Amino acid sequence: SSSSSSSSSAPASPTTTSGSTPWSSLVPLKCYVFIDGTWLYYSLYKRHIPKRYGRDWERRFRVDMSKLASILQDELQQRLYTSSQRVVDVERVLVFGSLSETDPARTQFFQHLKDQHYQVTLFQSRNHQEKKVDISLAVDMLHYATEPSGFDIAIAVIGDEDFVPALSRCRLKGKRIQIASVKNSCSRILQMSELSDFKYIWLDDMLPMLLTSTSDLAMDEMREREEEIISFIINHVQNHGPEDSRTMGKLLKARNMLGDVRVLFGGLHKLCSRHQDKLRCYKNFKERTSFGICLATQTAPAASTASSSSPPPPSSSSSSSSSSSGFGDSS
Repeated sequence: SSSSSSSSSAPASPTTTSGSTPWSSLVPLKCYVFIDGTWLYYSLYKRHIPKRYGRDWERRFRVDMSKLASILQDELQQRLYTSSQRVVDVERVLVFGSLSETDPARTQFFQHLKDQHYQVTLFQSRNHQEKKVDISLAVDMLHYATEPSGFDIAIAVIGDEDFVPALSRCRLKGKRIQIASVKNSCSRILQMSELSDFKYIWLDDMLPMLLTSTSDLAMDEMREREEEIISFIINHVQNHGPEDSRTMGKLLKARNMLGDVRVLFGGLHKLCSRHQDKLRCYKNFKERTSFGICLATQTAPAASTASSSSPPPPSSSSSSSSSSSGFGDSS
């Protein structure tokens, strides 16, 4: 009985025969997130998202920045799990950015971050004001790195090599660094600096978790939209004959249909292939980067009808790659 009473009153050991100490009994690791807001805005909103989801992506999606802190926390927790069982706790998110009178969407972006109770510091974008953003972020990061009650780990949402000295100094203070960035928007020098204590978090890989559908189309609505687009294509080729995919893409874009063709159906070629009983795609020998569209009952223009100055038909490998990508994927 004495042994049982002593064991019940003794504090939990860091390591026991049954396993490690539960996370709940360990002091959480304090984490601050430092965000270069102007860089993040241009990297995601102006470059990566439009490239991946089309230029009119905002008609169907919105970026839910309320999820950003929890996503970063979960990603960092997974990276820590192999070396530590301490829980990561994001206590503060600090955003630094600049406003532009000619870009109201950027103002809305920062307002959305403020609505999430992130600590947002803004400057007016004039001349070299962007340097104020970088300096302000670096100064605050170094300040909290030297504060006794500051962070244990800093998540730096950045892509600029100008932050390398600040990150290096924070590590000299015994702080750990997690870098989160965007592929193709992250400085090569920053990637080669080896200043991140953990594997990079690539925010472009997190987009499915950050994006929320604004239209929230149901299957019936998608079918109706598909029939609407297919009907337009059929009517056009009935009245005007076989059409080049690039021209068809421009016509669809003028009717706000091209974005849905890309996002909902994977491109024009894939959409037409779903309706082989009505439409047919064929090689366009005049334009190697596009293809032709005609009715299933129509005869496609033969290669021999091309002018004598037309280039020879593309090889089977190039034609298959161009036809599989479809117009919606390449434009």
